[in-house]
Amino acid sequence: MEKVRKKYDDFLKLLHDAKDLNVPKAYIDLLKLAGKVRRPFHSQAVALVSLCRTLVTEWQLDKNRTPENLVLLEGALNATLKGLEEAVATATELKIYNLDDLEYHPAFQTLEKARAHIKTCHDKLFELAKWNQWEVFITDAIKKDMERMSQLNKILEKRPSPTTQNQIELTVFVFEPTSLGNVYQTTFPVDGSTRLSAVRWTVAGALDESLRKRARQRGEFVLPPDDTPCDLHETISQFAGSNRRCTLRLII
Repeated sequence: MEKVRKKYDDFLKLLHDAKDLNVPKAYIDLLKLAGKVRRPFHSQAVALVSLCRTLVTEWQLDKNRTPENLVLLEGALNATLKGLEEAVATATELKIYNLDDLEYHPAFQTLEKARAHIKTCHDKLFELAKWNQWEVFITDAIKKDMERMSQLNKILEKRPSPTTQNQIELTVFVFEPTSLGNVYQTTFPVDGSTRLSAVRWTVAGALDESLRKRARQRGEFVLPPDDTPCDLHETISQFAGSNRRCTLRLII
């Protein structure tokens, strides 16, 4: 009898805790951020936020409003927020994107991780699986982004070259731990406001296929001669000298 009473008391406590649960703050943050995402991630970001809104609505039903489900919801919302933040930080200006390699872009991969978290939460909250419909919804959004970015690429290709006032001559040496010396070297002009994450994606595109994916996913920049680690969110201008030149090493 004592065991039965304890289980009943635990059940009442669970109900009480569930009533006190609130929608995670990340939900409000990602709603504010969705409109700031530019191509080539805009439609995909809007689609993921729409699905997050559906998850929140479903979680607020009494049958789903549990601490366990809240953990899954928070995972989906936080992962989506991180994806949106990466997309906003990456697409700060209109520029040409290599659409054939877009799936390897850091922002695309972060959004892909968000989709996985959303699916996990969906599978727990919905008795009747809707994921096939949701997947089509996301795929159509990505297709829309690609089509729109393809049009923008054509327009940008005809755009006059930018002024050289803010350009920096960047040299990158790519090193692979199992090789002696650098495996690739390139020098090219880049706008000073360009983030290192974008530089990594560009440089990796010129590598052999066997190294390209690893470079885009795990490549880390260091500043010679002391090999000081560099944050991917930093811009090239932070490392350039007074001569408007910069040399970095990309360790893959």
